Amino acid sequence: MKNLTVALALILVCGTYATSAQAGSTYHVYMKDGECTIELRDPETFKNQRGSNWKFIGKDTTRSGAEKIAKNAGCD
Repeated sequence: MKNLTVALALILVCGTYATSAQAGSTYHVYMKDGECTIELRDPETFKNQRGSNWKFIGKDTTRSGAEKIAKNAGCD
């Protein structure tokens, strides 16, 4: 039982840290061949890692906002 309590406490702490780390994040939306991806990486970093054939189409401070941008751009 003690191990379960410790494990749950670690999960709670890690989840809280991950949420607070992304709290001030900006979600960027990229498109290539009708496919969209939503990333936390800025356009320069993204293109350096994934290639310049991805087009940056918008950004939002919330994931749901970025998903709306992707939907409005015609992504699946």
